[in-house]
Amino acid sequence: MAAFRTRSCVLAVKLCLWLTILSYTTDCVGAQLPKVNPDDSSTIIWGELPPVPMATNMTSPGSRPSTLAAMAEGFVDLVQPKGLPLDYIQFALETVYNETSYYEDNWQTEMWKIMGLFVGIIVCVLFGILYFIILPFVGFIFSCCRCCDRCGGKRVQRESKHMGCSRVTLTLFFFCFTGIICAGMAFTNVSNEFLKTSVTVFKDTADNTLGDMESYLGAVNEQIEYMVDTEYGYVDTLLTENLEEIGDEIGGPVGDYLLDEGGLQQVLDSITNISSTFSEMERALNEIESLRSELINQSTILESELNQVATNLDAINQECSTCISDIDKLVVNVNYTKLPSVETQIDGVEEASMLATNITVEINTVLADIPSQITDMTSNEVQDALVQLDAAEKEVTDAFDGINKTISDFVGTLSDAKGQLDDSWEDVTVYSQYMYYALIGVTCTILLIIMFNLIGLTMGTFSYKDVHPMERSRMSNAGGNVLMAGVFFTFVFAPLLMFITCVAFFVMSLGTLTCEPLLTYDLLRVTIDQPNVITEGYYLGGVVLDNSSIPLTASGILTECSEGSTVFTAFKFDAMYDFDSIKQKLDELQTEFDNITDKIDPKDLNYDFPFAEFADDLNKLRDTTELGSINQTQYDTLLDADITGLNLTEYANKLQGIAEDPGTPVSVVANITAEAEAIRNIQDSTVEPMQANTNQIQIQLDALMALEEQLDAQINQTIDAIGIAELASNSTADAVLNISEEYAERLLGYGYQFYYQIEYQVKNDFAECQIISSLYAYSIQSTCDYPIASLNTFWFTVGWCVFFYVPSIIVAVKLAKYYRIMDEEAPYRAPKKSKKKKKQERRESDEEMPMDDMDHGTVSYPEYQITL
Repeated sequence: MAAFRTRSCVLAVKLCLWLTILSYTTDCVGAQLPKVNPDDSSTIIWGELPPVPMATNMTSPGSRPSTLAAMAEGFVDLVQPKGLPLDYIQFALETVYNETSYYEDNWQTEMWKIMGLFVGIIVCVLFGILYFIILPFVGFIFSCCRCCDRCGGKRVQRESKHMGCSRVTLTLFFFCFTGIICAGMAFTNVSNEFLKTSVTVFKDTADNTLGDMESYLGAVNEQIEYMVDTEYGYVDTLLTENLEEIGDEIGGPVGDYLLDEGGLQQVLDSITNISSTFSEMERALNEIESLRSELINQSTILESELNQVATNLDAINQECSTCISDIDKLVVNVNYTKLPSVETQIDGVEEASMLATNITVEINTVLADIPSQITDMTSNEVQDALVQLDAAEKEVTDAFDGINKTISDFVGTLSDAKGQLDDSWEDVTVYSQYMYYALIGVTCTILLIIMFNLIGLTMGTFSYKDVHPMERSRMSNAGGNVLMAGVFFTFVFAPLLMFITCVAFFVMSLGTLTCEPLLTYDLLRVTIDQPNVITEGYYLGGVVLDNSSIPLTASGILTECSEGSTVFTAFKFDAMYDFDSIKQKLDELQTEFDNITDKIDPKDLNYDFPFAEFADDLNKLRDTTELGSINQTQYDTLLDADITGLNLTEYANKLQGIAEDPGTPVSVVANITAEAEAIRNIQDSTVEPMQANTNQIQIQLDALMALEEQLDAQINQTIDAIGIAELASNSTADAVLNISEEYAERLLGYGYQFYYQIEYQVKNDFAECQIISSLYAYSIQSTCDYPIASLNTFWFTVGWCVFFYVPSIIVAVKLAKYYRIMDEEAPYRAPKKSKKKKKQERRESDEEMPMDDMDHGTVSYPEYQITL
């Protein structure tokens, strides 16, 4: 069992050390579902550690006779009012540690001092010892006296007028003493049940304590996994990704700087506007070219349709003697094939648009190439930093494996303890049952004496008659004999019961005195908390921290845990782990980041742009489009001309009038009407669409002219933006250096944030140990309230009975004489006279005495039977 406790203690210490090593080895931060602050990419938003459980059952699991237990404890407080002599305990421990021969030289003095400190308990124990020794001796003398058939054995009782009052008085006293003993016997049975309950309570308390510790360790393991897997894992991923994507992390901001501060965005926007203008120009030119081709086709169709109408009208004229005129004017008035083609302009606009697009592509190519350049520059240094991160990850993983193993070992130890408790509990239950039966035997022994007393008292009282002592009834005599039998058993069992009471009182009174100092930590303060008492320096400092100069005390641990501190704070692990190593690792990481930023040389970065070529290309755009070569006059002349030689609608109406004229031959009326309708159809299906196309061409030409003016303004604006960008490019080198430094500071900031976060968590949140103080108080309180209190009630109730045995014996012996049959009459005993009266009677007797009697020299005296 001692080896088991030692192994448990070692595992507990190892566990605490491993928990602290975690804070030493993890050197990056994270959070519960960690994320970078969207408003500030250099800040990480942290979460909270999973909580540790509180003690699940802090209430007393069983009922207890509180009043009886308080009476027993009150008796202990009465005989030892000053409680446990803590000052002397501290003095004794210090003396033994510092002067090993002090007690050998002064043992008598110290013995008397100890006896003075525990005088109340010692007096009670001495009383019990005297009781244990004297009562059997008195019983032996009493028994011998009863058997000698002389003064003690003779059944002689002198009658007096006060016999009835004496008997009643003795009966009342005897009944009261028996009642008190009977109450003590009942309380003894209660204490026996209480003791049986205490055994169960002890098991429940042990199970609750072990179960709560397992839950606590499981929660601590979850916190460890949280800090390692969630927090460290997130930050490790964050740093790794930032290092692997260093090109985008630095090149992206550099590109953004060139776009925003460097003016390239304005250049690109201007070129985009130019490209948009080119797109509109191309769309207008394509539409013009399309409408031109359509007009030419429509013109051919119109010419064919008009020729057909003219042929038909000529035939009609032959029948009606030239009644229709102006047939020769049914012709196409405009030759649309003379409209100039804009294919050349379309090709020019496409070429100009390509020039503008090339500028955009060239700028974007340079910007896109910056990240890859930075990646190539820093590849070796980044790999070195990644190697350090991998080493740190392995260190944390190894530490986590060690912590898991320690926790698993400690949980295994708890499981073994619980298993051993469960395995041995069957034997404990059996032996506790035996103890229960034994204590029932004690109760039955007390009950036996009570039964003798009550039976004897009942038989004697109810069969008593006021007769001569030699004429009493046999039942009355039997009642007296039963009382004497009760006295006999009292002499037999009372010393044994007193011995049990004395031993239990001595042991449990000391246990009772330790309860309060243990709950208030006073006993801890004067024992293991005192330096140079058990070992040199502080005992727990040497055991837990391997440094006895650190003032680590049990009372301090329990006090701080009760106030909500963590294991790190309560166990003063800050004396061993001050997080300086984390700062050192951050300094090493800063060196790596400095190496990375030093490799980023703006002179080696290709972010130069051919701004002069861009300006030349933009100036070429005006000529490349060849919009100026479009013959606007020719277009206007052809588009403004009438499409046909006459107005077809009016001409159709004229034909309709001829057809309706009464002078027109009937044979041609229908044909004339048909031709008029055909002319109207030509007007609607061909001429009007052609007119719409000419109008649309004119609109596109006007739009094209406006776009040409717009293009000139956009080109000038873009050239101005290029000039600004060229000037701003001179400060790009400083911007690259600043961005690189900000990148390194941001990554290093993640590390420092983790440092502060893990330091705060370990000192304030990680492994909160309030459950330790709660379980300590719960275990001590349960032990004092049940096992110790139950044994206290046992010795108190048994001692109660044993104490009142003495007056019970005295009264029983005296009372039995009033119930037993006497063998002889009591001799006559003359009343006592004073010396003066005796002298006077002697004188009178001498005066009356005859002379002859005097001569004989004899005096006759009455005969008296003297009985002792």
